[in-house]
Amino acid sequence: MRRLFVVLLALSLTACATYRAGQVDDAYIRHPVSEVVLKLGPPTTRFDAGSGRMAFQWLNYGECSRSATATTTKPGSTSLADWTVESWQETRDCAAAK
Repeated sequence: MRRLFVVLLALSLTACATYRAGQVDDAYIRHPVSEVVLKLGPPTTRFDAGSGRMAFQWLNYGECSRSATATTTKPGSTSLADWTVESWQETRDCAAAK
């Protein structure tokens, strides 16, 4: 029983180390990156993530870092409206920025 408690405690502390976006930000999954831009502004960086995916990152909130991986049906498109968010992450520090 003691070992189970230690394992559960370790897992809960690990969960606190990284903050996963809440329901509000998860709403962007399967939506165009252009919708994220309306809320956060243009991404600070973006780069080709391979396999037809693009990674986008926003660093506008001090220590807060938000990132999305997106796919497109129009390879080579520079329009953010053509890229669809498939995953979303943000650092724990973003909770204070909301």
